[in-house]
Amino acid sequence: MASGAIHGALESWLETHVGAALELHAKVLENLSEATASLLGNAVAALAKTDYASAIEVARRDVRSGAPLRERVGVWALGRLLLDERAPSPLIDLVTREVVTLIEREQGELRLQAIHAAASAMHILAVFDSILERLAEGGDQDVLCAVATALFLRAKDFSERGSTPRWVGLMTSLKPEFKGAIRNLDHALAKLLSDPANAPMVASTLEKWVANHGHRAAIDSETASLFNHTVRKLVPLEASWESLVTNWLLSDQQAHPAALAGFLSQLSHHSRTELRLDKGRLNGLATEDLLFLARRLLGYVHDRAQLTSLALSMLLSNESERRIYPILGALLVDEIGYDYPGSTSAACRNATEAASMGSHKEFLLKVAETVDQVVNEQSSLPMLNELRPPTRLRRLFSRARAKQMNESFEEASRDSIWRQVSTQITIKAGRGTFSYQDANYGPSMKLSSMSHSIELPRREAFDPIGNSIRHLGFRLAKLDES
Repeated sequence: MASGAIHGALESWLETHVGAALELHAKVLENLSEATASLLGNAVAALAKTDYASAIEVARRDVRSGAPLRERVGVWALGRLLLDERAPSPLIDLVTREVVTLIEREQGELRLQAIHAAASAMHILAVFDSILERLAEGGDQDVLCAVATALFLRAKDFSERGSTPRWVGLMTSLKPEFKGAIRNLDHALAKLLSDPANAPMVASTLEKWVANHGHRAAIDSETASLFNHTVRKLVPLEASWESLVTNWLLSDQQAHPAALAGFLSQLSHHSRTELRLDKGRLNGLATEDLLFLARRLLGYVHDRAQLTSLALSMLLSNESERRIYPILGALLVDEIGYDYPGSTSAACRNATEAASMGSHKEFLLKVAETVDQVVNEQSSLPMLNELRPPTRLRRLFSRARAKQMNESFEEASRDSIWRQVSTQITIKAGRGTFSYQDANYGPSMKLSSMSHSIELPRREAFDPIGNSIRHLGFRLAKLDES
């Protein structure tokens, strides 16, 4: 920031001292280095305020000098000249032709600088659209990276020109290894969602990008981290988010539900568990499609609350008694209710309060009672002594576990900022503590333990390998399978 202020002040002074600008340019060339190269651009930009034609010639000489560092600064200076809205049109055309020539004929760093110069001026000059669009359609990553940055920084200007949909659509070819450009694209898409009317365009772009670059995994965390801001903006737009969730679960490409699993895992960290499927899409699904949807839910939605919420939203579909009840009943009792019996029963009973149809209430209560009945029958079975570990073994295990937890806590505490800046005082006895500051004692506080728990599926507890194979089967399910 300080560097920018200094360069800005220098340019302002050089604007009124043309001779000093040319002298500075010549002086820097005598001993050009990375530290002084930016002064060449300052001199050219300042000269353009009073003599635009001379500034063009100086910049062109820099570009054709044959010295790599000077060439790069010369192209950067041409980019600055393109942004001068007071320059005569014939001279602007001369600069644009120079930049286009560099894009078409040069390679490496010089071409990259020319692309960035053109992309930086796209919001005011349409002359670069044709060449940049042609290169972007061919998958030129340099162009896509530069335009992604321009879309983020000049979102309003692109929107006013009406070119946003065309360029956002081309961003689906941008590869994930270009992290900086993807981050700019993420911010640009998030900005677009400030207007809900842009939600279908953003959702379509995400869908195509994931189809091109997503991963076939249980949880595609990489895609979720790359488009974190976009997803957070999209979730509150309920209609668009419900449509995306449903379409991606039903997609014939495994990359889509895998990416959705990554999105949902992030939402669980932000306490967003109430999810619904798109009613319009549900109404058009045949029985085999609903079965496929149920398998995808079990294979890719890993949070219990989210899974239950999505499953219960199937009741929103038309003709639910005929189409939904048989599938949803088996899904809630045999699958979700088996792994999470208590939570599933409670969720069904709570859902009856919001159910609009009497048949829905009866169905949900029947599901809850069935789950409870299975649990009660299992709980009433006698425990085999052969399955009880000996008392001595349980005691040894508890001691070893406590020691392991203490060691992990101490290891984590060493890296704690709070631990590093605070003085540790070991309490000799009691469960209370107080503070002493500025010769005053603070109030007494009682110590208490803190804990955090998560729901573990029953299958994961007694058969983790079998449960992993089961989930894999659900993820590999095909639409035409019975």
